[in-house]
Amino acid sequence: MRTSPDAGTGPVINDGGIALLDGSFTDFPLRVSPEPSLASSIARRVELVSAGLEPRRVLRHRFGRGRQKLSVRSFTRVQQQQSVLAEIKVEAPLDVVLEPKTPPDRASFSYELGPVKLSTRGDDSIRPPTQGALAEGVKIAGRGILNGRGIVTEHRFEPPLDETDSGALFARSLISAMLELPEEPVGKGARWDVVLEADSSGVRLTQRNSYEILELRGASARVRIKQNESVAVDGGAALPDLAMAPTEGEWTVRLGQAFPTGRQAVEEPLLSGAAAALNVSTELSIELRAAK
Repeated sequence: MRTSPDAGTGPVINDGGIALLDGSFTDFPLRVSPEPSLASSIARRVELVSAGLEPRRVLRHRFGRGRQKLSVRSFTRVQQQQSVLAEIKVEAPLDVVLEPKTPPDRASFSYELGPVKLSTRGDDSIRPPTQGALAEGVKIAGRGILNGRGIVTEHRFEPPLDETDSGALFARSLISAMLELPEEPVGKGARWDVVLEADSSGVRLTQRNSYEILELRGASARVRIKQNESVAVDGGAALPDLAMAPTEGEWTVRLGQAFPTGRQAVEEPLLSGAAAALNVSTELSIELRAAK
């Protein structure tokens, strides 16, 4: 849900691994769930929409000891009509170590993100606050537990970070790229939704991640993800101005590895009106890093 910059809503990854992000406007395309302490109730469910084509199989991670060497890139552009007012590019290596646990459908993972390389162009005054606050050369490290369905059940930063720290927000956005797999056997074309509903002071937030398998080959699945959010008050009246803009992307999940590769993008207006219309677009990507 969209909040003011000083609302104090520190984001957190919940036990279900739902991926949503609060911010003054778009910070990153992958979202982090709202802080549970701010909601009077939070409910989560997984809905299988279609099992897809035969043959079908259960998709599960079985982890071994291993490493991932990845490259992360986030690119944001603010435009007024056809004029580019500001651009922000964040790039960083991401190194991940996996250690299997018993049973082998669980693993501990540790990671180091950085050093961050930051480049900007244009008007600093309208830069997205989270990306704009990232410092050149910063490193973020952490560890957690990942289960066979791709759900992060534990996570912590090492050393600890303030949950509203720009580096913490950036790292959590990446962790939320870990895709949640369905319980049931699925094939190409399968679709499922992960839905989170939170209530706070008479306001209901519904966040929906929709997944579709575009290709299923061996231990890899290429998946389209759409993220949508709606906000309503008691009685059902919608509050569209408080909902974050929808996002869409494609990711490749490799069973037995923590992070998928791919990209997610979002575009939304900052100001409306024919003369003053501003739009911001952001694309986040995670790719395999070539060995040196």
